[in-house]
Amino acid sequence: MGLPHKDADMQIGVPKEVKDHEDRVGLVPSSVAELVHHGHQVIVEKGAGIGSGLSDAEYTAAGATLHDGPEAIFSLADMIVKVKEPLPSERKLLEPFREVWISDQGLVERRRSMRRIMARRTKAAAFRAWRS
Repeated sequence: MGLPHKDADMQIGVPKEVKDHEDRVGLVPSSVAELVHHGHQVIVEKGAGIGSGLSDAEYTAAGATLHDGPEAIFSLADMIVKVKEPLPSERKLLEPFREVWISDQGLVERRRSMRRIMARRTKAAAFRAWRS
């Protein structure tokens, strides 16, 4: 387990979801493999996929780098991929000008959460809410 390669196109972080009863994960191993294939570095928090039945070994086999705790994920990644909106414990880890991609459209409906994320000068998108 080394640090991410600095020559990667983008460093994408996948923290473990901390919201109660949320067992999903931001990226599955097949998505990690695709991103790695295209030159990106994916950093996954150890145990992030357990609730979805996905092992750390599957993420490693897909090319991810594993780290303990969310602090490393939030500090190393250019972009964070989550299922749910960042909770207060995660919002304090958001750094200005980082991107957060959230697959749960509930963030759009939670204006107060969105304002708090914006106050951190973080770019956020709830991509399930997008319409073509």
